[in-house]
Amino acid sequence: MRPIHAVVLVAGTMLAPVWARAQAPAGEPGLTPSSLYTDEFNGFVLRPPAGAERLRETSPRRLVCWARRDPKTRAIRWSLEVLRTRHEPSKLPPKEYADAIARQLASVSRFHVDSTELGKVAGKPAMHFRGIWKGALELWRRQTWVQIKPDEYLVLNIAGPIAEKAEMDTALTRVAGSLKLFDPSAVLKERAANLARGSAVLTGLDEAKLRAVLAEGPSYYLVQLKGKPIGFVKITETVGNLGRDRGLRVVRVGALKLPGEPRRLTREELFATADRKVERWRRTVIDGEGTAAVKSVSEAIKQYDVLLMQTKRSDRPLPSRQRKVPATIRPAYLPVAFDGLVPRLIDRTGKATYGFVVYNAAANDFDLRLVRVIGPEKITFAGRRVAAVHLGDRMAQDAPWVELWVDEKGLLLRMATPEGPTMYRAGRGVVAASFGAELGELEKMGS
Repeated sequence: MRPIHAVVLVAGTMLAPVWARAQAPAGEPGLTPSSLYTDEFNGFVLRPPAGAERLRETSPRRLVCWARRDPKTRAIRWSLEVLRTRHEPSKLPPKEYADAIARQLASVSRFHVDSTELGKVAGKPAMHFRGIWKGALELWRRQTWVQIKPDEYLVLNIAGPIAEKAEMDTALTRVAGSLKLFDPSAVLKERAANLARGSAVLTGLDEAKLRAVLAEGPSYYLVQLKGKPIGFVKITETVGNLGRDRGLRVVRVGALKLPGEPRRLTREELFATADRKVERWRRTVIDGEGTAAVKSVSEAIKQYDVLLMQTKRSDRPLPSRQRKVPATIRPAYLPVAFDGLVPRLIDRTGKATYGFVVYNAAANDFDLRLVRVIGPEKITFAGRRVAAVHLGDRMAQDAPWVELWVDEKGLLLRMATPEGPTMYRAGRGVVAASFGAELGELEKMGS
């Protein structure tokens, strides 16, 4: 089995983690190519190794990274990353130029190159370097430099124990063979237009506008997988005070029960002022039951453009994190409390895509959320045909598109994900029939 993958379901009025099982493709784990990864803003597409876990810590030089873990210990066996680097053009013959770079790698990054090979990747000149990285310990490393501009390269870099160099070499060869390049200028232009539309939606929000789109009373949603209930979400929205601040208050609770997996309970208390200058949230997650349960509590506060988050787990402490919302994306910043308001705030009468900047707590960075209006549609809901608006929702650049169907007010009717889980609006009684104990337990957590 491939490790359980987190699928973020964004559905009108909820944001809850749902885990779905997926069978690994046939073949050696870690070597079989998985689904495509597209970096729309840097202009490349590739297939990372199947079973490799994406690590979300990025930098201006590191564009993306995956790690292959030991299935028993969860320790990282090897990692593969895509870097972007600049190097001065040279009039040297290609082989001499590659040898000069190899010598620099030894002196600058302790990468001692044993072999240098020239070739082409994605139709571009490429240099392949293999050798040993000599730091606190010795690791086998391979780098493939793909020239995308006279002075700029995409670098595919893989490193791990010397004993696993054959597996790593095969993995990087396959990834390099899947690489395709494209001009991202059109995507960047579209991104700017989407963010402008999203910013316009958020500009000028006040208490009256928030009240006008709030759901009346609690909303309940049942989550299913292959037609069987696996969880639920309950959301309550109000406008009120939190200390000296006044704004939107949202309480989201949910449960997830998958066969063979620990039960998960989630409770979120979210707050944001209408002008988005002040934001607070507290998220409690309990995995398992009784003495085996593991509890984590994340709390965040945002004042103007600085966000501070702290997470505590019952099994280990985690360091606090601080992040500043860059001025360039601040107009489109969407507080967590506003997650479910987006389909109600946008213009659903015409086709358009809206961009919002959302905070990714795991990466301590920001993602681009896109919501697109597909158009009106008749769907079957609660045994009858009803009018709905079909929307698409994508929480991050590498996240799947989720399909939403909302009513005339923008409230969720139904949701479908490519990973399998679906969700639909239901009454309290329907939810309590399958998850009465969990619903009662979560409601007591707030009393």
